[in-house]
Amino acid sequence: RLQFIALDPAGNQFAGGSALSEYFSVYLGAPYSMFFQSLIGLATGGSPFSPNPVVGVGDRGGNLISTINSGTVTASTFTAPSPEFKVLPQSNLRVEFINGVATFQGLYIDQEGSGYSLKFSTSLALTGSQFLYTNAFGVQIGEAALLTFDRTISSGSVVAGEFMTSPPRLTLRDAGGNHIIRDNSNGLQV
Repeated sequence: RLQFIALDPAGNQFAGGSALSEYFSVYLGAPYSMFFQSLIGLATGGSPFSPNPVVGVGDRGGNLISTINSGTVTASTFTAPSPEFKVLPQSNLRVEFINGVATFQGLYIDQEGSGYSLKFSTSLALTGSQFLYTNAFGVQIGEAALLTFDRTISSGSVVAGEFMTSPPRLTLRDAGGNHIIRDNSNGLQV
């Protein structure tokens, strides 16, 4: 039921300037497009998004159509700082709709940077759009996860009591392999 009110230019209601409609029902419409139930949260190199995206199928009014239990949605990289930077892992990029919802798990991007966006495509024949895009987001350097050799001992042997001609160099990296430049929370003992 709707109420209609007539107002003058000053915003005051006219005397008797109100009317009520008859009661009516609102029903779900046909599947129209996808929408985000949950957006990508914190993104750090090599670690799953927190939270991962959740995509729903809705009618023109944006109401979830929970009777959809078929079809898939696929995530892909739409924009990235470099073409080889991709959303991973491949095995988690396609998800089935269950009760109108597709819940992604474990998606991540290795490389730190800004200007990323993802595209979601569905196999469903929607009358609106079959594509959904995230806003641009950045991937930050994550917590220390790897210690790598950037330079090893070149000759393979060292003389006791002598300086190494090419000492090894270690680099602390996050789960995506990004070099951690500053880290005051971790120590290295040789």
